[in-house]
Amino acid sequence: MLEVKTLGCFQLFLDGRPVTLGRQSGNNIEKLFVILVLQGSQGIARRELIRQLFYRQGAEFDTGANLRITVYRLRQALKKALVPQPEGEDYILMENGNYRWNPAIPVSVDVTEFMELAARAEEEEDREKSLKLGEEAFSLYGGEFLSEFSSEEWVNTRQIELGKIYRKLFLHQYQLLYTGGGYLPAFELAKSAAALYPFEEYQLYMMDCLMATRRFSEAFQLYERTTAMYFAEIGMEPSAAMQERFEKLKNTNQLSRSSLEGIKRRLEEPEEDGPYDCPLPRFIDNFHFIRRILERNGQPACLAVIILEDLKNIPLSPDEARTGKIAQIMGNCIRRTIRKGDMMTQYNAFTYLILLMGAEEDGSRVVEERILKRFREECTYKKVRARFQVFSLNP
Repeated sequence: MLEVKTLGCFQLFLDGRPVTLGRQSGNNIEKLFVILVLQGSQGIARRELIRQLFYRQGAEFDTGANLRITVYRLRQALKKALVPQPEGEDYILMENGNYRWNPAIPVSVDVTEFMELAARAEEEEDREKSLKLGEEAFSLYGGEFLSEFSSEEWVNTRQIELGKIYRKLFLHQYQLLYTGGGYLPAFELAKSAAALYPFEEYQLYMMDCLMATRRFSEAFQLYERTTAMYFAEIGMEPSAAMQERFEKLKNTNQLSRSSLEGIKRRLEEPEEDGPYDCPLPRFIDNFHFIRRILERNGQPACLAVIILEDLKNIPLSPDEARTGKIAQIMGNCIRRTIRKGDMMTQYNAFTYLILLMGAEEDGSRVVEERILKRFREECTYKKVRARFQVFSLNP
């Protein structure tokens, strides 16, 4: 039997043996095959099939001829992979302007199985049976539907639909686990969901499980990591639900039950050289507090902003693999240059913020020169430079 894996990435197996449909992954042959097996016995109209396969081609492109070529190449690829077909029949049937996969050739598709198991899990009244069905469904969900084809309109539409089904099943299964006192499996379920969809706030459910088991310190650390990631990656402030969890954490009487020694140990900072390197939300809180102090005692201070750009003064793209490496080099240069009494954070993929205590705007130029000198010596990437801007915090 043919097994088709589409959740995470496209994979094809014949009786457990991996097979391919051409040398190049992500080609139109693979797309055509997936479209046909997902449509099942109802098939798909020729015009719609052309739209899904070639919608980005120009008007001068002969889509009809290209469809015939792609269908031919898919047939040849299936034969080369030794996929059996009924004698005298074809893999792909064409009837009344419709293309469809030959139903006499059995195929199992993980998307179809996932949706069936999800529906059964939600309908099942027996708690244990429902949890087992949900576990089977989640085991099939290795990632977003055809992630390598995400730019395709029909794939993106299916990804959104499956994401909604996944979330509905998650909420159903999580509720069964959480209300039954299964905080650890509920936490692991939420952790898996957050790994697949990091920006859909599945971390909230992780925090609830940690608080239910009185692991307040871990819950707070998760809150800080999550809010920093959201702000750095998509510029999103903590949502109302996330702030609500934070208030719950603040209101726990965990510290009031601790001994004075325990409080002291909790507040002690480990001995480290270099500046205070902290996540963005903590930097912002500290920045507001320090600015109040500066207004009272008149001590000079500057905020330095370092932006990594190309030679056209355009910030580096956060999607590029090199951006992370360049940012890491810059971060190391900053840590080895500024003092222990200064503070730094990474604002986003290509921007750093530095709070220079006791520095006038002119004096900060020395720090700028040292950082940029180190960066030029250590960064081997061409056509990259760092723009350094300084703002005085004194009235």
